[in-house]
Amino acid sequence: MTFAIHDLWQTPVFTGSLSTDDIPHLIDITSAHATSRNQRAQQLAQALTTAAPLLVPTQDNAPEPSWHWITEQWKPGYHAGLRYSPGNVHAIVVLNASGTPRHPESGQISLHDPRVGANKVFLPGLPWGRHHHLLPRPGNVLVFPSWLGWSVAPVQDGHTIDVCLLHTDVTAPRANESLQGTRA
Repeated sequence: MTFAIHDLWQTPVFTGSLSTDDIPHLIDITSAHATSRNQRAQQLAQALTTAAPLLVPTQDNAPEPSWHWITEQWKPGYHAGLRYSPGNVHAIVVLNASGTPRHPESGQISLHDPRVGANKVFLPGLPWGRHHHLLPRPGNVLVFPSWLGWSVAPVQDGHTIDVCLLHTDVTAPRANESLQGTRA
């Protein structure tokens, strides 16, 4: 699994899809067999570890991040208003999506524009108030700094979505560690 980083609103974010070879193995994360579930989640977390330092500055000698994960099943009627995530880096991986929703935006994951005042301005054609959307298709991945707000559009009848939510604390440098040299 490899990740390409994109800048949204001057903020580094990974948005994309896993390779088609990796997608069939995602369902192992929801397996009742704990060993299979943990092994697949650890492989996914290892791949995310390469992307995390690109999103949040880290120390050169920082320990490898420890990922915490949970799977959720979003059933019809589920929705999430503006949420913020624990840790420094958050990832959402769509494991499976079944059924045919009535509306194409059913279960759509949105990253909210973090710029000051962006939620107060919506003018077509201007660059403010533009959220980034990710459709809930198996293999779709969103990795972002945890301070970015995100939400989930209501899941429509006949649509069920399985996701894996991961977060980690990437060790960031302390303010005084960036200063080198001696005092005058």
